[in-house]
Amino acid sequence: MLNAIKDRPLLYFVLSFFVGMMFSSFLPFTARAVFVTVFITVAAVIIFQRRPLYGSMRRMAVLLPLIIGIALGSIYQFFALEKPKEEITAYDETENEIVAVVEEITYRADYFVSYTVRVISVDDEKTGFSCALSVPYDIGAEENDVIRLKVSFALPEKENYGFPLWEYYSSRGIYVMAEATDENASIVGFDRSIPSYFRNISSRISVILKTWLGREHGGFVSGLLIGRKSDIPDSINNSYRYLGISHILSVSGLHLTILTGTLLMLLKFLTVRRSIRYVLTVSFIIFFILLTGARPSVMRSGIMLILLLSSEILGRDYDPITALASAAFVIILFSPTSVYDAGFILSISATAGIILLGAPITKWLYHISKGKGLFLIMLCRLLTVLAITASATVFTLPAIWYFFGETSSVSLLTNIVFIPLNTALMYLSLLFLIFYKTPIAPSLSGMASSMAKLISDLSRFCMRILPPPIDLTYPFTVITIIATLGVLVFFLLKKKRALALVLSVTSFALSYFACLTYYDHLHKGEESVIYASVKGNDYVIVHAKNKTLLCDFSDGGYSSARHAFELVQPKLHDPSVDSVLLTHLHRKHIEMISRLSDNNSISQLLIPSPQSDDEAIFAKAIEEAAKARNIDVITYDSNIDASFGFNGIKITLYKKAYIKRSVQPMHLMRIDGKRNFLYIGSAVFEGDLKDKALDALKYTDVLFLGAHGPLIKEPLPSLPFNGEILVSNEETNEAYGVKHGTVGFYKKYITK
Repeated sequence: MLNAIKDRPLLYFVLSFFVGMMFSSFLPFTARAVFVTVFITVAAVIIFQRRPLYGSMRRMAVLLPLIIGIALGSIYQFFALEKPKEEITAYDETENEIVAVVEEITYRADYFVSYTVRVISVDDEKTGFSCALSVPYDIGAEENDVIRLKVSFALPEKENYGFPLWEYYSSRGIYVMAEATDENASIVGFDRSIPSYFRNISSRISVILKTWLGREHGGFVSGLLIGRKSDIPDSINNSYRYLGISHILSVSGLHLTILTGTLLMLLKFLTVRRSIRYVLTVSFIIFFILLTGARPSVMRSGIMLILLLSSEILGRDYDPITALASAAFVIILFSPTSVYDAGFILSISATAGIILLGAPITKWLYHISKGKGLFLIMLCRLLTVLAITASATVFTLPAIWYFFGETSSVSLLTNIVFIPLNTALMYLSLLFLIFYKTPIAPSLSGMASSMAKLISDLSRFCMRILPPPIDLTYPFTVITIIATLGVLVFFLLKKKRALALVLSVTSFALSYFACLTYYDHLHKGEESVIYASVKGNDYVIVHAKNKTLLCDFSDGGYSSARHAFELVQPKLHDPSVDSVLLTHLHRKHIEMISRLSDNNSISQLLIPSPQSDDEAIFAKAIEEAAKARNIDVITYDSNIDASFGFNGIKITLYKKAYIKRSVQPMHLMRIDGKRNFLYIGSAVFEGDLKDKALDALKYTDVLFLGAHGPLIKEPLPSLPFNGEILVSNEETNEAYGVKHGTVGFYKKYITK
C-alpha cells in the first residue's frame, strides 16, 4: 500500500481530498473543526518532527498525501459548498421582483415553461446566483434574454418524497427555486457576457440543425453533438434510458474523441506542424467544453485528452488513472457542486471501470487476435465492446442504484448496435455543419436526417420488443450489489481482471434473478393500494397484475404527481404509470399529462366531462396532448356515479358535488378489491355526498380522509366505522378536530 501511494501520490491525494469532502459534509461545524485540526496536527508532526513517529519517518511521510488531502477536502467542502448555500438562501417565500438572464430552457410546453436563470437583481438590489424558475405560461424568452417578473422564492427540500431534490439542484449550482406569481413577465434586454457568447453559438448550431434536419431529428442531433439535452425529444430520451444507452446522449469522452480525432486527421492531412496541431487541438477542446456549458462529463474527458496530448508532446508517460483523478480534482475546484452531480459521478465511475478493467482486457484480446484470421479478429473486436460496456456497468452499478433505482437488462447488446450507428450519425452531422453553405449541404442533411430517423425508429422498436429495465429498488438489491462488488474486488486483488469482470457480472445476474424469483413467489397475486399526499394534493395509486393506475385528486401540478409516484414506485417495483384517472380539471393538468406521459408508458387516460367553458378548453388541450402520444382518452360523465374496472378491481367515483362557499369540487371514491377502500375528500360531510359516504362506510375496510377540496369548516361527525382511518396530514386532522394517524408521505396496503 505504501509503495502504491509513493508511486501515485497525486492519485491518493485526490482520493483523500474527496473522502474529506464527503465525510465532513455529515459533520456539524464543531465536529468538522476538530476533524480538520487533528489531521493538520498529524501532518505538521510528520513534517517537523525529527524523531521517528510510529515507524520510520520515510513511511510516515508517504502518508502525507492521504492526511493533507483529507484535511484540505474538509476545509474546501465548508467554504465551497456550505458557506455559499447559507448566503444564497437568505430569501424567503414572499413576492419579489427579479431581473434574470435565461441560461437554459429546461422544459417548454403550451401552458408551461421552466428555465435555469441567473438572477441579476432582486427588488432592484444587485445580486448573482442561479435559480430554477417555473412560469405557468410561455413568455417567449429564449437563451440569453434578460427577463423581469415577480416571483416567489423557495428552497429545494433535502429529500422531496423519495427524490433527492436538493442534491439534484445542488449538482447544477442551484440552491433556490422560484415560481412566477403574475402574468406580467417581460423581456427587457439581451445578455452579452462571455458565457452568453458560447450559448449563442450553441443556439445557432441548434437552429441550423433543426432547420435542415427537421425539428425532431435536428433536436436529436443537437443534443448528441453539442450536448443540448433540452432539444432531444422525450421519446428518444425514454427509449435510450430503457435500452441502457443514455450515456450516448451525454456528451463525454466518446463524442470529444470523435471530434478531436477528426480534427487531428484533418490537420495531419494538411501537413500542419506537430506543435501547431497540439495548440489548435487543445484550443478546440477548451472551446468545445465552453460550448457545451462546461458540463462535468465533458470537462473530465477534455482534461484527460489535454493531459494525453501534453504527455505526447513532452515525451512523458501517460497514466490514465492519475489523469482521471487530476481531471476530477480540477472539476471540483472549478465547480464544487459537481460532487452532487449524477453525470459527474457516473462519468468518473465508468471511466475508472474502463481503465482498471476494460483496458487490460481489451489489450489482452488485441494480443491474442494479432496476426490471426479475420473471424477471430472480428470476434475479439466484438468482445472488446462487450468488455468495455460491462466494465463501465459494474463500476457504475452502485451510483445507478442510488440515483435511478433501475438499470437496463439489455445494455450489453444495445451498446453494440447503437454506438456505431450514433457514431456514424455524428460524423455525418459534423460533415453537414462543415459544408452546410455549399451545394452538397442538401445531400448531407438528407443523409443525416435519414440516419437520425433510422436510429430513433430502431430505438422505439427495440423498446417494444426487449425486456424492461432491471428494478434495483427491491429489498434484496443491496445483497446482490455487495456480492457483486465482493467478487470484483477479490479477483482484482488476485490480478485476474478478465475473471473479475465475468464473474462479477455473472454473480449479479444469478443472485438478482434468484432473489427476484423467490420474491415474486412470495408476493404472487398481490394487489396494492397506496394513498399518497403531497402538499395538500391527494393521490390514490392502484397496482394489480403488474399495472398501475394513478388517481389524481390535485391542483394538476406535474411535480406533485411525479413526486407522489416516485415516492411509491419503489414499493410497487413498477417503473411507470400505465393509466391515469383525473377526477377534475385544472389548467396545470395539461402540462402534467404531457410531461407524465413523456416519462411513463401511459396507455389510457380517463377525464371527466367538462363543467364550464374553461374546463372545456382544458379538456380539449389534454386530449390533444394525450392523442399526440398515442394515449387512449376516455371521457366519463362526472354528473353521475361512474364505475371503472382495473384488472379485477372495481373503482367507483361518485358524482362530483359542490358547496356554496367554494368553487372547488368535493370527491368520494370507493375501491373494491380483496379489501375495500374509501377516499373522502375534504368537506364531503358538509354537502350532498354525506349520505353516500356514510353508506359506503358499511363496506369499507380502510378510510382515507383527504386534504384536497374546499376548506374544512365543520368537525368530523361521529362515524359508524371501526376500521382503520388515515388522514392526509396534520392540518386536516386539526381542521376536523380529531386525531387519527396521518399519511406522513404515503401509506401502502397489500391484500393477497
